[in-house]
Amino acid sequence: MAASHNLVFPVEIFSQIIDRASERHPNYYGFLSEEQVATLGACGLTCRFLHHLSRPQLFRRVGLQFSNRLVDLMDLLESHPDIKKEIQEVRVFFGNSQWLNDEVYDKFTKHSEHPSKLPAVRYLSMMDGDIYTEGGRVLARPSRISRTILDFCQKIIQSYVKLPTFRSLDIEYNFRAKILPYTALHDPIPTLTELRLVDIDSSSDPELSSYVLPHLGNLQRLTIEDCSRTFMRLISKSTSITDLSLGGDFELFESLPTPTFKLSTLDLRPTDKIEENYLTSGLDFLCKTNQLGFKPIAWLRNLSITIIVVPDDLITVNRMFEDLKYLQSLSVTLSSTFTTTQDLDNGISFSDLELERHIKSSFPSLTSFSFSFPHDTTDPILPKFVDLFSSLTSAQELREVKIMISIVIPGKDGPLYDATTLPSLISIISCSMDIKRLEHLEITLEFSVPWKDSISNIPILSDEMFLREWRSCVLAMERSKNIVLHLCCYPTRTLHTERNRYFTTSQSACISFYPKQAKRPSV
Repeated sequence: MAASHNLVFPVEIFSQIIDRASERHPNYYGFLSEEQVATLGACGLTCRFLHHLSRPQLFRRVGLQFSNRLVDLMDLLESHPDIKKEIQEVRVFFGNSQWLNDEVYDKFTKHSEHPSKLPAVRYLSMMDGDIYTEGGRVLARPSRISRTILDFCQKIIQSYVKLPTFRSLDIEYNFRAKILPYTALHDPIPTLTELRLVDIDSSSDPELSSYVLPHLGNLQRLTIEDCSRTFMRLISKSTSITDLSLGGDFELFESLPTPTFKLSTLDLRPTDKIEENYLTSGLDFLCKTNQLGFKPIAWLRNLSITIIVVPDDLITVNRMFEDLKYLQSLSVTLSSTFTTTQDLDNGISFSDLELERHIKSSFPSLTSFSFSFPHDTTDPILPKFVDLFSSLTSAQELREVKIMISIVIPGKDGPLYDATTLPSLISIISCSMDIKRLEHLEITLEFSVPWKDSISNIPILSDEMFLREWRSCVLAMERSKNIVLHLCCYPTRTLHTERNRYFTTSQSACISFYPKQAKRPSV
């Protein structure tokens, strides 16, 4: 028998430890937190084996801003050239960045390890945007980006798109650098499989008036959100797209021909303004038969859709649902515009979605369903949703249901919820027990209070009070049905909204229910 001191963990265990320590959080734009950097750095100093595991995670994604830290990075690459191969993702942020002085810029441009020389980049992101102080105020910034920064960005783009490793490009908010998407999409990029363009405007430069978008033959995932007509045409320039995400003003789609790709995933998020919403235009654009004799949505597996205008768009939505015989995952978000008192008084209800009919005939293979909507404590609509939810009992293959309810509290003193909230939640849980194959029901309630500078303490949303309140609510629901529920409450957070004139403090409670383990053991 081998001595105990010779026993070691399998290699896979160490790999999983490093992977777990380097998980990216969306709040950090995919970057590691300071704590994660310290943890991985400590692992790298432990032994040679952990060094080889942790270093790729430390340098996989780098952020470039225009300061002395960028020169420090180039100095590091010069002294450790093998690190260059570890850098696969580059994110450039030029919100309010400027070169510190001519000396720094001159040193940067002449440096032997300019970032454009990285040999293994797979992903490039370039983003402009506002910079905030700790108090939530927007920092002033120049109306134009300096020529030096534009030259840097263009050089980076022109270099990376030629790399055999390059796969993904993300450009967001180009109003101060309108040339960037034109530079990136000047020529075909054979290796590009994912493209994301958000808040992209056209250039007024007369030299670009004859600009023609390239054909992107291998593009599989495309996100177009709040873009000008020039870049909307990208949808017609690829035949291989399987994952499509569209946002903004859908009226622009009316002039485009029906695409010839076969979608498996579709996300539709029209602008959240009734007077500017053209969801029907986007749906018609994708639901028509193209020149090859099929509809782009005919093979759709996953659909996420935001509905704002009712009932005009619902007619088209219901017609679209009839073509989704392969659909497995459906996510519906109802905007606050949908659930206004005025709309409900006009006879609009959740039943207009005709969900029961579609589950039985249009997409009988549905396995996952998600539904998000706002609930007003002064004009509750949650009981109306219960009627829609009861139609899910006819779903034969449904395994998972997620419900997201946004509740705006009228003031810092509440009430936290109205008299219909708990009975409606109990009804939803009861209905879920009648869904034949359901394995998991998740109900998330997000409570928020908007306020100005004069209010900062929201007692009913404090962590201690909120948790105590919802523990008692869940216990009451458990006792009423003799079931077991799982409660998770998230820490209070405050966000700046409406260009920082208002703040929003919010708290979330997540209730999970597993029907297969529904009954509480008898005592």
